[in-house]
Amino acid sequence: METGLFIQLIRAIHEEIRDAAVVAACESGPRKEIAAVVEDGQGDTIYAVDRISETVLVDLFDKKIASHDPILLIAEGLPGGRIALPRGIKDSEAIWRIIADPIDGTRSLLYQKRSGWILTGVARNHGEETSLLDVELAVQTELPLVKQHLSDALWAVRGSGVHGGAFQSNYP
Repeated sequence: METGLFIQLIRAIHEEIRDAAVVAACESGPRKEIAAVVEDGQGDTIYAVDRISETVLVDLFDKKIASHDPILLIAEGLPGGRIALPRGIKDSEAIWRIIADPIDGTRSLLYQKRSGWILTGVARNHGEETSLLDVELAVQTELPLVKQHLSDALWAVRGSGVHGGAFQSNYP
């Protein structure tokens, strides 16, 4: 997939997660419900809002990215920590390994103390040998506090520099 299209699609995924899953949940849902602990795992505590963003993450990557190129999506909260998309392919058939954190900083965001971030890194799939050193493209999008309706988005492509800006939330 062409780099510009990749960035555009990942930024669109981030915006949908930000607006629909996170900002909407923080504004409309009772704080107690979205802040409920659904899993207290070995490495992290998973909250109800994390489950919302993880579901949206898989659906959006399946529709927007895996419809172009097969991927292995790696994210906390997924069964086994990964899912091959489109569904039914083997991990080895994926062209890209995409590591994503749909809400980095959940606890602070839940209590509206500071912004969280959606983080995504994209690397060619070299099997289990793939590492963060292989990341060719990275995108991060701010998850603003409810009272903040501008958010930053930053992206970088290996060898092409870093870009970014402040963007208005599309959430009403």
